Amino acid sequence: MRRARAAAAAAALALAAGCGGGSPSPAPEPPAPPEASGSAYFVGTAPSGVGATLDLRGSDRAVRAVEAALLRDAPPAGPPPAVGIASIVNGSPRPARSPGFAAVLDDGAVARLTPASEALRGRADPGARRAAALLPAPRAALAPGASAVEYVVLEGAVPGRVAEVRMATGAGPPTRLAPRPR
Repeated sequence: MRRARAAAAAAALALAAGCGGGSPSPAPEPPAPPEASGSAYFVGTAPSGVGATLDLRGSDRAVRAVEAALLRDAPPAGPPPAVGIASIVNGSPRPARSPGFAAVLDDGAVARLTPASEALRGRADPGARRAAALLPAPRAALAPGASAVEYVVLEGAVPGRVAEVRMATGAGPPTRLAPRPR
């Protein structure tokens, strides 16, 4: 009787540990790439008077919805898409074109920061529709003294690897948005 109980206990322990019969356990997923230590927060103003802050680790309903929608089509290897929040102000006395942004990575590579509305374009699935409904309407230009919020997508790199952001406002070279601590 003792032997039967000991065998039953050993079998129960083996099953609890996953060593019993049945299908094998799936292989564990590889760990996510480590996040680099950069702040992922950038600030700057162009000579034209257009200024911006860009937070690549911001989080609100729109960021979470866009990231979830884009994750569906993200490549299995590499970092998932990251959505940033750009706050833009036209401090000039004239209308200004809405800026475009590019990320300069710590290895010198440059990655365009795609407007989230563009990254979702052509998608009709419910997640993409929900995300698009949360985004502000894109603006081609900003009136003098006006401000706007734009969501941008970083693909192929983690936000902490971004060393600086370049903002293109039209005429002239891009303006450097410098990293700032949080």
